[in-house]
Order: sequence, then structure tokens, then C-alpha cells
Amino acid sequence: MKKLAYFSLSMLCLQSVPSHAEEAANQPSIMEDIVSMKLVNLKNQFIVVEYNDKETIFHDKILEKEMKERGVLIPPALRDRFGGKSNVRMNDPEFQVAFKEVFCPNVFNPKNFEWTE
Repeated sequence: MKKLAYFSLSMLCLQSVPSHAEEAANQPSIMEDIVSMKLVNLKNQFIVVEYNDKETIFHDKILEKEMKERGVLIPPALRDRFGGKSNVRMNDPEFQVAFKEVFCPNVFNPKNFEWTE
């Protein structure tokens, strides 16, 4: 039931936030210089995920399970940036970049979620 609820929530978010795959494909990664950051829900200050150097810590356990099972699906327009991969899993060195630059803009509404250092 939780998996279905998360999938439904993701689909609602995808429908309410425009996809920026083409724009993201042309932008340089901003992840090289960032050592520590958090994705925060602005309504309740819940930390969804945080990066501490190369370690990714999920506080949303449903999202963590989903990322462990599926990883971040990479759209065809962005696959060149990720070595031709169709998905990037949590154990991949590029996971943090894929999660922040591909997954988050398409799932988390920027009015409700923000990355902070």
C-alpha cells in the first residue's frame, strides 16, 4: 500500500511540475563543489534527504526503498551526461547528481521543497 501511495504521489507531482529535461541537459553540474546539502520540505522543515560528502542519507524511508530498488531513471535526452545509463542506482558515484538534477526537478515542487547547504 505504501509503495502504491508513493507512486501515486510521485505521479501527481510529475503532473504539477513541468519537466525540464532539455534545459537540464544543457546546464553544467552544480554538484562538484558541494560537500553537504539537504532537501527540505518547506512546509514542515522535514529533511527528505541529505548529502554528507559522498554519503546519501534518506530520512524518507519510502523514497529510500524506491531509490534502492529502481534508482533514478534517466531520460534519453540526458543519458550522455550519465555515461549512457538508463538509470543510476544508489551505489553509483553519479547518484547524488542524478537525484538532484534529474529526479528532484520532476518530482518535488520547488515551491514546497528546497536544497540548502
